[in-house]
Amino acid sequence: MACPPLGSISFFLWPNIASFAPFILIQLMVLGLVVVQKNYRQQLLHANQEISQHAEELAESNAQLERADRVKDQFLSMASHELRTPVTGIQGYVQLLLHRLKKQSIQNPEWLPMYDALGKVDEQTRRLTGLVNDLLDINTLHSGKMPVHLASCELGCLCRRIVEEQQALVDRSIDLRLPADPVTVQVDDRRFSQVVSNLVSNALKYSPKNTPILVEVSQRPGEVILAVNNESPVLTKEQQETLFEPFYRSPEAQSSATPGWGLGLAICKEIVVLHNGRIWVESSPEKGTTFFVALPLPTSSESA
Repeated sequence: MACPPLGSISFFLWPNIASFAPFILIQLMVLGLVVVQKNYRQQLLHANQEISQHAEELAESNAQLERADRVKDQFLSMASHELRTPVTGIQGYVQLLLHRLKKQSIQNPEWLPMYDALGKVDEQTRRLTGLVNDLLDINTLHSGKMPVHLASCELGCLCRRIVEEQQALVDRSIDLRLPADPVTVQVDDRRFSQVVSNLVSNALKYSPKNTPILVEVSQRPGEVILAVNNESPVLTKEQQETLFEPFYRSPEAQSSATPGWGLGLAICKEIVVLHNGRIWVESSPEKGTTFFVALPLPTSSESA
């Protein structure tokens, strides 16, 4: 039997091959997708391994930072406690000598230079005592171990007492504005007095002499607002955000003759937070610089 021509065989086979082309194409696409998926899976696995490694390194770094922070807190606590005892002793002896030299200086004027020099020693000793106390406070507050004994307190009376004390120290007028009705809050009297005293003292320190100082108490729904205003140099937004960080002092404060360590406002913030309150600052050329403290008003059950 004679074989059909080759051309006729190709003619008959081509339609059959063409009918399988879509299936072949689909298989090739599926194979390509499988290859791509496998590559992506390998890349994802590699990325997960890197993330896991970085996470372990980050966890170890965080653990080291926590250990270093604990060591720092322990050192500050121990150093402050160890410093407090000798500094208190030095201050006691200096004050005793000042008392005796004062009597001697009245009778013997040649003792006056020594009396003046010892007065400067007493001033620096007081500064050192304040620093030690601030370090103890900020360390205790930061560790969350400072007890707060809340009790009912008439905020107007507390502010009046602080204002009178500060006026006696610096001989400057402070305008105190209180609401007509008493405002009672739940605070630790000693700790919150520290906040008010620090804010008023700062307002006096960092404002020009003969400029007004305003301490005002007002009420809003559910909270009471304490505002301390002065005419100190305007604070930038960046300074307002970092002012309550430990050891921060604005450039104006650093260049002034007023000594300080930048701990007072940080301590104020920690104490206010312990009272479930808020503290912030606003500063503008038109209104000066005002520090605000907001405290929640007690509920009827708390007031009873």
